[in-house]
Amino acid sequence: MDQHQIQAAESHMSLMYAPPFAALFAEVEVDTDTGEVRIGKLAFGIDCGQPINPDGVEGQIDGGLAMALGYALCEEVVIDQAGRLSNGNQCDYHIFRADEMPAAERFNFPAREIIGPFGVKAAAEIPADELAPALINAIQAAAGVYIDDLPATRERVRQTRDERSDANV
Repeated sequence: MDQHQIQAAESHMSLMYAPPFAALFAEVEVDTDTGEVRIGKLAFGIDCGQPINPDGVEGQIDGGLAMALGYALCEEVVIDQAGRLSNGNQCDYHIFRADEMPAAERFNFPAREIIGPFGVKAAAEIPADELAPALINAIQAAAGVYIDDLPATRERVRQTRDERSDANV
């Protein structure tokens, strides 16, 4: 008996691309003595075209915000003087757990896009792009310190505060 396999592949590549648009707002509290940054709330609005799977879009937003939160506040590869990784375990390299995630309001502004298939635009990458700048600006507004080297760890917030105080003396 002969066996045959049926197989097919399909893809869509648009020569024109309609980028998504988004805005993110962050509410923070900064303890200038310890350098601790506590995030009160995030608000994220996105125009990702017509969402085919709205729950999937929310999941992409939540995942992007979680990744960006670590990038902005705590995830850093630390190499010691001998060139060895000094924070290569889950105790020393902090990744935000689900129970540490701040409250996030998500707003989707669906707009049917004529360029993409089914009126869609991307939704996965853009949440990760917005959070670090929003947090750095919120930290500056709350504590008067500007962090120009990510992540904005407690040590960097404290050090930047101390450097600013020394410059004003």
